[in-house]
Amino acid sequence: RKAGQKAGMVSVEIKYATFETSSHQKQLFAETASDTGIYQAAMELFDELWDGRPIRLLGIRTSKLVREDEPWQMSIFDLPQAQAPAGTGQTARRTAKAGKGSVPGEKPAEAREQKRSSANALKQEKLSRALDQIRQKFGEDAVVRGSFLKKAEDDTND
Repeated sequence: RKAGQKAGMVSVEIKYATFETSSHQKQLFAETASDTGIYQAAMELFDELWDGRPIRLLGIRTSKLVREDEPWQMSIFDLPQAQAPAGTGQTARRTAKAGKGSVPGEKPAEAREQKRSSANALKQEKLSRALDQIRQKFGEDAVVRGSFLKKAEDDTND
């Protein structure tokens, strides 16, 4: 984010205590600069790769970087519900609302989930940028995740 870029791919590499390595990468649905989006993709890859052996090194890398202000290809699920393709009329809107005929072979629930995740990704990116600004102004410890606070609280009770 500091460099004004978004990642289109996340890679995870595990090096075991035996120096054997295993890696996997995942193309993201849409480029992101969100901590949460990158973390979730990395965790999915880690869960696929890790076989339970002791780990010597864990690497997480992003690639397919694009400028943050670069135009991006919208999904049909990014369009507001009220907009239907030009010239389709009211029937297409009713059909789309009913979940019929949206994308061949795709179930209505999948379409709704894709639309929801796309909107959520934009919110997460805005949140990440706001947190960056707060940390820049007030210091790195100005805002921390609640899960970190619980651990710190447990340490003080010892």
